[in-house]
Amino acid sequence: MLAAPDAEFPGGAKVTNPRSRLCIAAPVTFGSFGLAPMVANYLDRYPQVQVELLLVDRCVDLVSEGFEAAIQLGSPFDASLRTA
Repeated sequence: MLAAPDAEFPGGAKVTNPRSRLCIAAPVTFGSFGLAPMVANYLDRYPQVQVELLLVDRCVDLVSEGFEAAIQLGSPFDASLRTA
């Protein structure tokens, strides 16, 4: 599980050195110029996290394609999805 730095979990446990595999999908342009530099900085700070960044200009299915997170720009492709 990827945790925020110094995250607190039930029972008072803290995670200060996250380690995990994190799969993220993002549009090509945004991923290349916006997200990739942030991921690089994150990996410098937390080298035990493995990030797989897929840059693709299509909507991905988080569950069937195995992503933990996806960034999509524009309108949702499925009206039943919630946006944040």
